[in-house]
This record gives sequence, structure tokens and C-alpha cells, in this order.
Amino acid sequence: MQIKVVSWNIWQGYHLKEVISFLTKSNADVIGLQEVIEKDGTNIAAVIAKELSYECAYHRAIDKTRLGFPQGNAILSKYPIEKSIPHMLSDMSFYKDTAETEPRLAVEAKINIKDKLLTVFTVHLAYSHKFQNSEMRNLQVDNLIKLLSDTRTVLIGDFNSHPDSSYMAKLSDVMVNTDKDLTTPTWTIYPFDYEGFKETELRHRLDYIFVSKDIKVDSFKVEDSKGSDHLPISSIIEM
Repeated sequence: MQIKVVSWNIWQGYHLKEVISFLTKSNADVIGLQEVIEKDGTNIAAVIAKELSYECAYHRAIDKTRLGFPQGNAILSKYPIEKSIPHMLSDMSFYKDTAETEPRLAVEAKINIKDKLLTVFTVHLAYSHKFQNSEMRNLQVDNLIKLLSDTRTVLIGDFNSHPDSSYMAKLSDVMVNTDKDLTTPTWTIYPFDYEGFKETELRHRLDYIFVSKDIKVDSFKVEDSKGSDHLPISSIIEM
């Protein structure tokens, strides 16, 4: 059975109409979202899920980011989500009011696809200045690897890591990267200027989809949308 998986850092929903438009057209079976904020008594993943008529599992990573909103990750699914679990990869005890030390989590969802369970994780790992080596991100990857199963498992997200980084090497030892090329960038399509780091070109690969070794990969694609500073990515897999 073929399953389409999409991962996207939706940039706090600044361009929510474009996000919903793309995800509607993508017709994905499973969607992992990062930078999901809460406002107006709900979270934007729930708003998207309602528009798509999908089930939604959202969990909060931090009560208030430096930009002022609670934020977390979410998994949306056409199929029943039997259970969802938040796993903190680094918690408030590490927080020093910086982007790099913000609490980060992996959201796990057990999805029932025609009486077979698929485990899906979505993550948003620590940002470090110019994506340089980060002890915090290394800790998060080590904690993440402890959660992963070797069967019927999908790991998707914004890893804030380049393809040749040690973090990607660690993950590639235990899972299969669905993109065999890794040369197509996913960030940034909007100008970025933060603490002396300016970027105006689409030239960084930060987003990935991994699967356990028992899952067949049919295709991978970096998609096109103006809905976020990150481009969405997708993969067709077979359980």
C-alpha cells in the first residue's frame, strides 16, 4: 500500500491560507508540521486539520517562545490516530532564553492504516547560529534515536542540520533517508536576518523524511509553495 507523507515547517502560520491551499492539493495521507503556534484559543494545526477533514495530534514544546506564543509540533492524518505521545528531547532545564536552548520535542503518533499501525514522529530540532555544530542539537538527536523503532516507523521534520552534518550521519545509521540526492535546498525563500546572520537565497537543506529499513521508498520530492520560509517536502512510501 502506498502512503504519501509530507513534512513542513509552516513558519508559525504567517501565510496560513497558502499553507492550507498547498496541503489540500497535496492530498497527503500523513502530514508532519513544525512551528505550530497556539492563538485565539486553538493551535493552527487544528485549524488546518479542520479545513482538510484530517485527524490532528498536537503537543506543545514551549509555553512561550521569544516571539510570544506557545509553540509545538503536530501530525495530521487521513487515517485514525490511535494514540499520540509527546517526547521532550530537551526541556526547560536547558533553556537560557536563546533560540538554541528552547525546549524541543518529538511528537509521536500511532496511525491505524487499514488495520496496520504506522508510527510517525515529527521533530523540530534546535537552531544554532549559521547551523553550526550544536551540543543541544546533538543531545536532541541522541534522545530521539532512543525512541525509534526498526519497523513501520517514519521520522519527519525540520532538523536544522545540513546533509553532511554529524546529526544526519547518526540518523542515517539507524534509518533510511528517503531522499538519495540531498542537493535540493529547502530554506529560505524569504529573507532571514537574525543576530548577525543574513540569508537571502534558497541554498540550505534542513528538512528530511526518514523511514525504518523495512519500508520501501518509491519517491521523494522537494515541493513548491510560498506558504512558509521552508519548502515542504514529500515522499511516497510503501508499508
